[in-house]
Amino acid sequence: MVLILDLSNELLHRIIQAIPRNDILSLSLTSKWFHVLCAKALKRHLTLKKYCTVSFGNYWGDFDRIHRSYNPKVHVDAKDAILLIEDMIRDPEIMEYPETMCLGNCRDVGDNRLEYEPWDNDEKEIRRKRQSVITHRYNELKEMVEDCEFIPEEEKETSFAALCYTGNEGVAVGLALTMLPNLKRIATQDWMRSYSSDRICPIIARIAEANQNPHSIAHNKALANLREFFMSHRDDEGGEDLTLFIPFAMLPSMRYLGGTEISAEYSYIPGLELRSNSSLVTEIELLESAISAEDFDELLCGILALRKFVYHYNNLVNFDCRYEVKGIVGLLRKYAASSLQHLDIVANFSDARSKDAERQQCVGFLSMFTALEVIRLEDVAFQVPSLDSDLNDESSGNGCSDAQQEGYSQEADDAQEEGYSQEADDAQEEDDAREEDDIEIEGDANQEDDFEEQDGAEEAVDVENESSLEQTTMNRLVDFLPVSVESLTLVQIVKDARRQELLCGLLKERSEKLPQLRILMYEGNDPVDAATIVAFEESGLIVDSRARSSESWAVEEPKAI
Repeated sequence: MVLILDLSNELLHRIIQAIPRNDILSLSLTSKWFHVLCAKALKRHLTLKKYCTVSFGNYWGDFDRIHRSYNPKVHVDAKDAILLIEDMIRDPEIMEYPETMCLGNCRDVGDNRLEYEPWDNDEKEIRRKRQSVITHRYNELKEMVEDCEFIPEEEKETSFAALCYTGNEGVAVGLALTMLPNLKRIATQDWMRSYSSDRICPIIARIAEANQNPHSIAHNKALANLREFFMSHRDDEGGEDLTLFIPFAMLPSMRYLGGTEISAEYSYIPGLELRSNSSLVTEIELLESAISAEDFDELLCGILALRKFVYHYNNLVNFDCRYEVKGIVGLLRKYAASSLQHLDIVANFSDARSKDAERQQCVGFLSMFTALEVIRLEDVAFQVPSLDSDLNDESSGNGCSDAQQEGYSQEADDAQEEGYSQEADDAQEEDDAREEDDIEIEGDANQEDDFEEQDGAEEAVDVENESSLEQTTMNRLVDFLPVSVESLTLVQIVKDARRQELLCGLLKERSEKLPQLRILMYEGNDPVDAATIVAFEESGLIVDSRARSSESWAVEEPKAI
């Protein structure tokens, strides 16, 4: 049972002391009663439980793993939080420390950037109590800044001033992160708007550099156990910057990077570069985000052995960012072909699936991924008009043309050795014929209107012909998937006729080409027919077909398979 306490009244002592310590997993600190926490007995009661979550700021999280609060007055300055943490560190009776920290939108009370309505008389009282604590602890704060080995000497004076007075919160948060020795996970929200990246990111980078060097005097003195970093964004526009992942990816202990509403804001932070194959991150999970393949390159190039990659596209985060499945899979071929085990890329909005966008979704052969076990893709990702045209498209600037060209050429050779060269030639000839037809009808702006005016019989014939034409671009799964795949989830976009082409050969050739495949899931508004499901189940496959609303934009966690 997870008990969330969101307290801001004088009954805090009585309530906390009445609850067994083991039941307190998360506590939201608020400015109204921060001064009460000076009581050592109360601090010990809260912090002796190592699974306690230090959570402060306007954190509006809606994920099971993170504290949630819908009270807009939950507000604690980052400076208050480090005073509490500093008390924990200095107390000899406290042997265990919190492992999770949730950082909300921690702006100074009274700051003109604060979006919420003023709190009338409470505001002055909160500021007075908070400033009185800081003034009382002035010397201790100064000592903390001077002793911090991750703030450059030339910046300590200005950092101390920013810590004591209304201003830059990056220093305060940076200090808080360096003081919890057992911290394993950090969750942030609207971080770009509240913390100064030019202060906190260099601090994280310096910690990572020290932890990478066993001869450094600051080796493993901070964030030595941090394994998870999660960002979320709740503002109406934009998203959290992908660049903020880089300093955390540099930490030797980091294994998981995740977030919702992530985009590339092109925030340049001097000195932040992820060296090739230097990061030990194994999982990336980005939901409701919009990131181009080129922007992904800066992060993926530094990861040594990525095992899980989840990317759910949402064009509302960034209308200028295209849905580029082909380019992203090309990067994964380049950097994680031998390590990737879980691949999940889908678009959560139907308007991302225009005909122009479909050409960007063709991922090509996946058999270069030698360890890939779980796949979740839209079915159009397996269509390739022709090998040559795909290579030409990818050389047009997605940042990974060389790797994809090598991948496609290698797979083409493999396909030819296995007897599929004739199929590739047929596909090329039919594609050329289709291109000639397209050239002949180019410029006819009223063509779609003409089709709509035809009677039902003619329209049915046209649809049948169009479907027949599209079948030439849909490749069989047994020819595309890696031998290692165990679970496949297809998100439906194409018509039923093309789906049958996609599944062709799966029943008869699975034991030879996909011996590990055991689970086939299908998500779409037109589920697989019962006869097909029975046939697959009789062959040993576990089949699950379900409807999926393409208009829903709720955060959808990857299915546990």
